[in-house]
Order: sequence, then structure tokens, then C-alpha cells
Amino acid sequence: MPKNRLRLRTEALSNAAAEHGDRSAYAISKRTGLDQALISRWRRGLSTPSTQSLVVLSTTYGLNLTELVGPADGPENSEAAAEAPAAASSERTSQDRVAADQRERS
Repeated sequence: MPKNRLRLRTEALSNAAAEHGDRSAYAISKRTGLDQALISRWRRGLSTPSTQSLVVLSTTYGLNLTELVGPADGPENSEAAAEAPAAASSERTSQDRVAADQRERS
């Protein structure tokens, strides 16, 4: 029988963090005290936060635990997994846009 697995709902975390001005793993790390590398792995779907980390995220961003975690095979998580390589961080995305604009102008 397959083990029920839960995964961080990255969209919910990103939206709640953005409301506080935290758009990167670094900003989330600074506000929560959680390790930046762990946050990055959670957002890319490579690992799952511990219960203690979920409580910190929940308390910091005003989300309940059911808003933060869901089934690993849920539709949001499959979308997040598909988009994860392209949206590894908001900083990189911004840099990519700037570079594309510069190439377009050349």
C-alpha cells in the first residue's frame, strides 16, 4: 500500500510571504529564522518541511497547516513541480527578464 505523502503548498507559501514583502527564499529565511537552503528545496518540491518548520511558517505568515500542506499528488503540486526549474527564485526570474530585454534591444 502506498504511503500517504504530504508536500508543501508552495503557491500558498509564496502568496502569503509576498504579502509580507518576502519574495525569495532568503527573505523568508530572514523573517522566519529557517535555513535558506531548506526553504529553497521545499519551494522546488525536493523535500518536505518538518512539523516544527511548518508551525514556524504558519505562525509567521498567518496560514493554517491545511493551507500549507497537501497531498504530494495534488494538482497544485504537480504544477509547482513542472514550474520549479523555471522559477527557482524570483531574483533569477528578474535577471532573466532583464537579460532577455537587453538581447531584444541588441
